[in-house]
Amino acid sequence: MNRARRKLAVATWTLPTEGLILGRLTVPAAPIEAYVAAAGLSLTDVIAAAGARALARAEGLNGRLCWGRFVPHPSADVSVRRPDTQGVLRTRLLRGADRLSPAEVAAALTSAPVVALPRWLTSLPVVLARPMIALLGFVVGSLGRPALGLPASPHGGAMLTVLESEHLDEAWAPPPPFAAPAVHVLVLPPRDEPVAVDGEVRVERRLTLCATVDHRFLDGFEGGVLARLLRELLADPASMD
Repeated sequence: MNRARRKLAVATWTLPTEGLILGRLTVPAAPIEAYVAAAGLSLTDVIAAAGARALARAEGLNGRLCWGRFVPHPSADVSVRRPDTQGVLRTRLLRGADRLSPAEVAAALTSAPVVALPRWLTSLPVVLARPMIALLGFVVGSLGRPALGLPASPHGGAMLTVLESEHLDEAWAPPPPFAAPAVHVLVLPPRDEPVAVDGEVRVERRLTLCATVDHRFLDGFEGGVLARLLRELLADPASMD
């Protein structure tokens, strides 16, 4: 584990007492893989575009809590955390991602700013880093103000973390330990899975998304509506062009 990441986790998380909803969505991967192969894109580009559109429809999810009051975000912003060319996980923030096609998401991700705490802050002892990170998180997350080189709401309304390991069947990521968005989605690589179709079992390519949602923003019924929208978008990625 990255030392800076470990220190950040220790300095911000306590015992897990928050109310979270865990959801797993599995969709056919063939339409997405065919689309990205023809367009020269990645699965991440399609999922980010679809997720942003779903986020824009979720009025109660796309916002932040400030002094106990819900404040909507001015746009549907999504952060994407995936390995760079050196295999290091980097988080990039896409503003207004619901207005972008998958191809535009791909272009935006090459120039979108990297979201990262100042190195000097993560190098502090935990006893000093904890209150400073908490204060900074309150400023950029709850108050929605930029500070110390970080943008307001640095993770947007939703965060996607892309995993490349094929050894996990499913996994749920906790909310980021700093300025957490309302939903954090873990994207697992597509894989062959047995599927029951018309009473018969056959092998199909499937894509699994595992979402961790802050229960203060969303309940189970609304989550079902969003899942249906995501299924429709991912079944026909070309509809987002």
